[in-house]
Amino acid sequence: MYVLIRTGDGFGVGWYESEPDSELGAAPCIFTSVTPAWNNMNLIRLADKIKSPLVFAHVRASTAGSVSESNCHPWQYGRLMFMHNGNVADFHLIKRKVQESLTDEIFLTVNGNTDSEWAFAVFLSQLKTPRQAEPFCHSVLKEAMLNTIAKLNAWGKEAGITEASMMNFAVTDGVSVVCSRYISSRTLEAASLYFSSGTRFESYKPGHYRMIKADKREDIVVIASEPLTFEKADWLTIPTNTIVVITSKLNVLMYPIVDEYHNSAPLGRAPEQASVAVVQGEGRGDGARDQRHREVVFVEDHRVIPSVPAVDSPRPDKEQSTLGHSESVAKDAPARALASTAPVMVA
Repeated sequence: MYVLIRTGDGFGVGWYESEPDSELGAAPCIFTSVTPAWNNMNLIRLADKIKSPLVFAHVRASTAGSVSESNCHPWQYGRLMFMHNGNVADFHLIKRKVQESLTDEIFLTVNGNTDSEWAFAVFLSQLKTPRQAEPFCHSVLKEAMLNTIAKLNAWGKEAGITEASMMNFAVTDGVSVVCSRYISSRTLEAASLYFSSGTRFESYKPGHYRMIKADKREDIVVIASEPLTFEKADWLTIPTNTIVVITSKLNVLMYPIVDEYHNSAPLGRAPEQASVAVVQGEGRGDGARDQRHREVVFVEDHRVIPSVPAVDSPRPDKEQSTLGHSESVAKDAPARALASTAPVMVA
């Protein structure tokens, strides 16, 4: 978890209500600040009191864009929440292409100036109804993620960009979660991503956390940029160029991303920023989660990402790793905002 205090270019935490509320709607609540996460008293106060079945948390190491709250992850659109660990290489060379591909509505939602928020806009443009009130099918979010990666690669290739892009994306609709560990290179390592699951994630002494496996049930899933405990056996390395899907029933599916950068013997890891996602398995009033059944499946999906035209429908005018489901956001800052009894956490 100490990876979270390497950088101080701002942080953000996003979460969903524990119980669905028709008046409040399905959109997540997001708290961001440009202060270091470990020094923010408001984060400590919030973490002590907020309960949520799904939490995203992100500590920013600025690679593009100014240090401002509008540039802090995660971002929200309707019921969707998104964050990014990495960078889109030489983004300034494809920025106009990205903007021209967007509808006016999506274009105008971008408030910051980071490559990450524009990548979120590209993701939204892959969905037929990005602002729908109902949960999305996890397969729809997965395909939108794959298409986003493919489009960014295609624009980069057209612009003659040779530097590799690191695209560890995470998106959720409050019910399912989709994450990528990806780099546009066959020889370089992607930014690291790990997976852990158990009965609960707890603090056993100040500054020390562990994943508890009390029985065969696994009610919490954590995906993190770096292991959040000292027990290496708790963590599984997600292979480079892989899509991870956590379904509404807490099944964890991993799909290799088979494109021109696919490597059948993937490399390990390269640390970058930090983001965390937590998803909790406790049943909800809307029936979105079922803690009685979950499994981890490695899916040998050998479909090749379709080639994407470098030019999309034009836009007429201008421009502009923590995720998790948790029973309670934990107590130490920033770890309090990440550790919880929630079933899924992504960092």
